[in-house]
Amino acid sequence: MSNEIKLSEDEIDQLFTFCRSKYVRYLDLQYEIVDHLASGIESEMSNDPTLKFKSALNKVYGKFPITGFSKLVEEKEKAMSKYWWKKAGESLLEYISTLKILYIFMAFVISFTLLFYFHGIAIIGIGGLCAVVSIFNYFKMKKMLKTGNSGVYLVLASFDAATYSIWITTIIMIITEPDIMNTIEWTLGLGQITLLSILWAFVIIWLHALQTVFPKMIKEELNKKYKHLGIELS
Repeated sequence: MSNEIKLSEDEIDQLFTFCRSKYVRYLDLQYEIVDHLASGIESEMSNDPTLKFKSALNKVYGKFPITGFSKLVEEKEKAMSKYWWKKAGESLLEYISTLKILYIFMAFVISFTLLFYFHGIAIIGIGGLCAVVSIFNYFKMKKMLKTGNSGVYLVLASFDAATYSIWITTIIMIITEPDIMNTIEWTLGLGQITLLSILWAFVIIWLHALQTVFPKMIKEELNKKYKHLGIELS
């Protein structure tokens, strides 16, 4: 019967150093890999008491592909990106499937009224306001995602990347209006006003979600799945 081996704190620290030497920069992923390596090493050393720590580490690491941890990191990055986009989609769907649809209706009514009476001036005004709010909230989110240490967490980096894409998409929607300098002279028909009101309603709701829903989402995620890491946001 084999004796159960438990790694020391120093050996665990060596595993973290080993992960960093293999270019695993995400702290949360380092914890996941270290846990996997430690379990494998403990199993190998328990089955063969003559096996030293370094030899057991090389044996366990040898089971990974020739690319080492790089493929695992890439797969985790893709999975987390998909996860956040799915969560963002689910959150935005709540605006349609719940009483939050009133927010969309209010945004539509406000946009329609402004466009109906002020036409091109309203486009410039609403677009400019949304652009300013977008930029302000983007930097606010960046500040919130800063942690108390210099490490990088995959859960935060992927969330930041997903929301950054949303910010950029919103800004592009705002500033790529054709012939933007002459927009102020436009006179809009009822159909154009309706379509633009629908567009602006969803842009405004998008900004509202980025301001209120997404920050709450990332904090709940950290408390639910990453509490053991002690990640504290600014």
